[in-house]
Amino acid sequence: MIKYSEIEKLFNVDSDFKSKLIDEFFDPDDFKKLQDLVMEDYAKLDVPYDKGLGRYSAPNNISSIRAQWVAEEKVSQLLGEEYKISGQYSVKYQIKDGNIPMLYDHRDTQGGNITVDIVIDSTLDWEIGIEDTLYKESKIGSAIVFNGQTLRHWRPEYPSKNESDYIVLMFLVFAKPDHWIFTHGKEFEKVFSKVQQINAMGDEESSEKEELKKSTEALYDALMLIKTANEEVGCSRQREILGIDK
Repeated sequence: MIKYSEIEKLFNVDSDFKSKLIDEFFDPDDFKKLQDLVMEDYAKLDVPYDKGLGRYSAPNNISSIRAQWVAEEKVSQLLGEEYKISGQYSVKYQIKDGNIPMLYDHRDTQGGNITVDIVIDSTLDWEIGIEDTLYKESKIGSAIVFNGQTLRHWRPEYPSKNESDYIVLMFLVFAKPDHWIFTHGKEFEKVFSKVQQINAMGDEESSEKEELKKSTEALYDALMLIKTANEEVGCSRQREILGIDK
């Protein structure tokens, strides 16, 4: 069984990059196509709503537009090395049935350590706190680029009581080509979530922390067995189709 110390190295999210506000992340044409795509999704009637966070959420397939390739180039230039999109989704914060939008203090656990938070559309000014810095998200088309896995981020009180007010945000998540999301797969986010939970406990050892480390090791091993089995089955099927063993 792999030791927790080795798992922790795999999920190391330390980075010198912190956060940066960019007024116009995309040129007008690329942004308009992205905006139209996202807002079209929110015009549908079946978008799920999270009562706890007070927001709708949509996965948004942006593969048909240039925005994802432009974003990869911009983030790579900003950080000085190659980064690729590892995931994306959007949210629409809006009061519904008395549920008030909010965002608690947290670090991200999805596969990718750099997040681009883009204002797609908005009727209000709301802030996001990244560590001890407050960024106002009021300009449509502006973006905040930050290390979401390392830096705590949160939002202050929702600034409206009007149910017609909203803010729509697009999150593009980026990782280096050798990041675990690409080498191990999205299912390993479950392992990373446990690593983040352990890190949040601090340096002091406890029986609870040791049990959590053991469960992390067991989950990692189980997922690796599944990954290996899937790859072997896939390779076997490819060889069969190509007639390599005949």
